[in-house]
Amino acid sequence: MKTGGTSFHMTIARMKALLGREPLEEEKWNIVMGMHGSYTELLNRFPEVYSKVKNYYKFCFTRNPFSHAVSLYFHVINRHRWSKEMHKDIHKNRVDEEDYKNFNNYLENIYVPQSTVTFQDPNFMNDEWFKFEELDYSFNILLDKFEYNKIELMKTNSTKDYTDKNGREGNIFDLEYPADYRDMYDQQGIDIITTRCKDELDKFNYSF
Repeated sequence: MKTGGTSFHMTIARMKALLGREPLEEEKWNIVMGMHGSYTELLNRFPEVYSKVKNYYKFCFTRNPFSHAVSLYFHVINRHRWSKEMHKDIHKNRVDEEDYKNFNNYLENIYVPQSTVTFQDPNFMNDEWFKFEELDYSFNILLDKFEYNKIELMKTNSTKDYTDKNGREGNIFDLEYPADYRDMYDQQGIDIITTRCKDELDKFNYSF
């Protein structure tokens, strides 16, 4: 998954609820990499797993890039997350707090589009696409596909709800999370995402 992964992971980990019984050993989830890994990383680190995955049903969620960029921005600058992030730009150079202050600079030089680990990954594999904007509907489709019991998707609003180790809420710039992602953009920001995320915008008919 490229987006919504935490919610899905927390939900599908409840195998007993999904199956209505204790899971067999072969039915239990086997996590081999952390979140946000790519297929190329999987191939390089665990080629035997990559080979098996070719025969699995694979699905991926995508999100409107304009919304995704805002969500990821607030995720990274959150006080709880800030010290845990790598803080590198798209050229792998170190960046600091000052580089994040200007949202357009973040979009142009730091933001990692979803296509980085999908369309731009030569080893990417996928059988079916779903949209984050239709998360509950899509989740029920997947439950039916695997003949799982209908259970509620566990929502995690981590971007907004994190607190740091001292109990402080919010982000390092004390910005308010916008009620509408479009409030974060000016024309320059729109143009940056339109250029950098052309693959997602074209394939899934997303717009500002």
